[in-house]
Amino acid sequence: MIFSIVLHSLFYHVILSKSEYSYDFYILLSLVSGNVDEGNIQFISRNIKDYFFVILRYFTVINISSAALGLAVHSFVRELKLDLKIPFLRFNNEWYYLLRGESWVISDLNELKFLKRLFSNISTINYYLRKIYPEVSVVIEQSGESFLYNGIVEDFNYSKDGLLEKIIMTYSSRRKLSDDGTNRTSTDKTTSKKESRSDDRYYPIEGEYLIINYCDIKTLNINYKFIFDDKEFKALERNIEKMKEADKGHNSK
Repeated sequence: MIFSIVLHSLFYHVILSKSEYSYDFYILLSLVSGNVDEGNIQFISRNIKDYFFVILRYFTVINISSAALGLAVHSFVRELKLDLKIPFLRFNNEWYYLLRGESWVISDLNELKFLKRLFSNISTINYYLRKIYPEVSVVIEQSGESFLYNGIVEDFNYSKDGLLEKIIMTYSSRRKLSDDGTNRTSTDKTTSKKESRSDDRYYPIEGEYLIINYCDIKTLNINYKFIFDDKEFKALERNIEKMKEADKGHNSK
C-alpha cells in the first residue's frame, strides 16, 4: 500500500502535473476507505465515462513502469549480490538461498562487520557460487519402507502459494535407510573433478533428472560440495597450508 501511494504520487508530479488532467485526492481516499456518498458515485461514474481512455492510458503506463522498475531493481540487487549482504533485501522464501548454495555465502558474510560485508568482493562471491553444488539427501517412504535419495540440486519449483513443490536432482542414487549401520566410504566436502562420491550402500538411478515431490519428503538434509579442477584444487591446498603456517606462527608468539 505504501509503495503504491509513493508511486502514484511520483507519477502525479512527473506526468499529470505537466498535463491538463488531475485527480481529486479526497475522492481517491474515499474510494480506498469505502466511504463514498451518492454524489461522489455519480461524479466518479460520469468522469470514468468521459475520460475512460485517459484513465486506461494512465494505469497502463504506471503498471508497465512499475514492472520495469521492479525488474531493474531486482537485477541491480542480484548483480551486486546485495541481498546476500543485506537481510532486508532478501526474498522471503529461504528455500531459494538454501537450494542454490547461497546460504553458505550468507553465513560467511554474516561474520563480517556491516561495512566490510557491504563492500566485499563480488568476483570472489561469484567464484564460490560457481563452485558450490548443493547436495540433498531426502527420506521418502515407499511400500512401508524408508529410502534415502541423494543427488545434486539442478533446479526446484514453487507452488502458486510460494511453497517448495519439487526438487530436481542430477547424479541421483538411493539406498534403504535401514542400511545406516553398514560400512561406508567417507568423502571430503572439497574435492577435485576427478574424485567421485563412493558409497557401496547406494545404487545409481538411471536417467538425467530425478524429480522429488516435496510433499513426499519426510526429512531433508543439505550438504554443500565444492568442485574444483586440478589446478584450482592444488592452489586451494597451498592457500590452506599457508593459513595453517600463519596460524602456527601466531600461536607460537
